[in-house]
Amino acid sequence: VVGNGGGKIIKKLHIFLYSLKYLYYKVNIVMGNDR
Repeated sequence: VVGNGGGKIIKKLHIFLYSLKYLYYKVNIVMGNDR
């Protein structure tokens, strides 16, 4: 059960980091198109 909970936390963190990277990439594209 403990291992399962830890996996869930890691999965959430991974999804959060992935969405953060995606958002940063999107913003960079918008800034690049602005110039």
